[in-house]
Amino acid sequence: MERYAKSLDLYYIPTRYPNGLPAGKPSDYYTEEEAREAIDACNNILQWCKAHIHKEG
Repeated sequence: MERYAKSLDLYYIPTRYPNGLPAGKPSDYYTEEEAREAIDACNNILQWCKAHIHKEG
């Protein structure tokens, strides 16, 4: 999970805030492949969280 979280951390500020990138929009800086990898990381983290929440609940 740490690997997934670290990979997502790279996108947090630049894609969220208008001044997070030197110029342009996030799609000028990131590829479709990077976006798909980020979505996969999100899905893996969500699945892990759901599994742990259901165990404790």
